[in-house]
Amino acid sequence: MDELIQKHAVIKDSFSYDDFEIGENYQISIKNWESPTGEVIQGKVKICEVLEPANVNNSTYDGEPATEAEVNNLSAFLRVYDPVKRSIHLIAFETIKSFLKLTR
Repeated sequence: MDELIQKHAVIKDSFSYDDFEIGENYQISIKNWESPTGEVIQGKVKICEVLEPANVNNSTYDGEPATEAEVNNLSAFLRVYDPVKRSIHLIAFETIKSFLKLTR
């Protein structure tokens, strides 16, 4: 990855896709959160590229194309590409503590 420069940190109570630019790289700080099983997942910082929101053309569920209903459930998540793991991840907007937009 090219050298990236941090600009301004954004800290708010809640985030949405409107806060991000698709195709841009961000350092996202994720707060501690509780999984559906009750396990507390420790927060961390991720460097990732923001991808377009989930839709039936870019999402799968159990290896099959996602339905409209499944895509609607994914609207609570930010789709990102993790260049370290070379994979796509979903980050729940409610778990985002802050972010920094990175520029080349």
